[in-house]
Amino acid sequence: MKALMLNDLFALKKTLIYICVFLTVYAVIFTDLIGTEFITGFIIVMVTMMVSSAVIAEDMVKWNMYALTMPVTRRIMVKEKYFLSILFNVCGILLASLYGLVIDMLNHQFDLASYGALITAILSVALILNSILLPVLFHFGGEKAKYIMIGIYGIPMGGLALLGSLGYLDGADQIIADYGQLLLIGLAALGIILTVVSYFVSQRIYAKKEW
Repeated sequence: MKALMLNDLFALKKTLIYICVFLTVYAVIFTDLIGTEFITGFIIVMVTMMVSSAVIAEDMVKWNMYALTMPVTRRIMVKEKYFLSILFNVCGILLASLYGLVIDMLNHQFDLASYGALITAILSVALILNSILLPVLFHFGGEKAKYIMIGIYGIPMGGLALLGSLGYLDGADQIIADYGQLLLIGLAALGIILTVVSYFVSQRIYAKKEW
């Protein structure tokens, strides 16, 4: 499994370098315009989405057919992608934390507790989205799943924007203030549970998949 992860990281090397440069430039330019919260979320989501890029890239070059001719089981193929997802989640946390520390040194207005809660919330949402997306990628393949992926990421954001514009989220700030810790724990638990369920669903899909 280590070799599979190294293969994915090597294949994504140029993309990862581009993402790091892009996020750095983006943070420098837009922090004062749109705030640290949005930039933090953007960093974590962009990094955690890289596992989807790995699956799509492998599907495009028919890597799965070749890999399964080696002493690698289908179970290990799926397990590796979920471990890769965890790796990117950790990298997302580290990058977001580094960004937060830089902002703290520049502005001296950094609330560690609030920032930690923000990272936990965004990471939990990323886990939920990836738990939905990975089985879809394994089932439909990279080409079809690219369009489904847009819906998976776009529909929740569009829905929240629409609800906000219609005034249905006007009391959300007070609810978060009153029950923020409970909501955060629930969101994190949901992310973990869905990831575990997603893993077993992906195993069943991949076990029956033919190329």
